[in-house]
Amino acid sequence: MYALIAAILIAVRSLFTVKFTKKYSVTEHLLHYYVICGIFIFAYAGYKKIYLKEKINIVDSEDLWKYALVAAISVIILEPCYILSMKNCKNPAQTSAII
Repeated sequence: MYALIAAILIAVRSLFTVKFTKKYSVTEHLLHYYVICGIFIFAYAGYKKIYLKEKINIVDSEDLWKYALVAAISVIILEPCYILSMKNCKNPAQTSAII
């Protein structure tokens, strides 16, 4: 069930990305998308901590570089390649199908 919901939402996100990369550059799109995602992530974490009393730990110092490396690869290589491939394909679904 979770995979089906995720698949539908990923398809909607792909359509959104194709539409807005025609209006904004890839860099502008990534900046807007990740800043807004960050706001929602902080709100979600705050909700889980305050209302559901979930303990949220800060990443261990020995794992910080791993998170930073994966984040850097995602932002510098992965996402721009993903967006550019969707933007330049005749059918953006091809990008998702290959991935």
